[in-house]
Amino acid sequence: MILIDNLDIVMSDKDAVSDYMRHHPDNYLPIIYSYARVREIFGSSAVILLDVGDPNLIIMTVRLSKYIDNVISTLDQIMVESDKCICGSRGWLLLTTDFHIV
Repeated sequence: MILIDNLDIVMSDKDAVSDYMRHHPDNYLPIIYSYARVREIFGSSAVILLDVGDPNLIIMTVRLSKYIDNVISTLDQIMVESDKCICGSRGWLLLTTDFHIV
């Protein structure tokens, strides 16, 4: 969990995220990769949230101050790229937005 603690990510339930990561340590790389790509594409003003959806799903939600037309396809592309980092994992990372303005 130390790797994620050093990133600028908002976690509504840090204990749930920690528990998820203990059970799915192979998801560290996809999470860190997705975080880095979101920062590269959307910049430091993007707010990134990390929450557990169910025992096998972690959700990274991106919030922006201004949404570009292709935000969903951009997030989908990052997810496709990060999926290459998951080898045999039982856990999944969903990268999405809820279109909240920050």
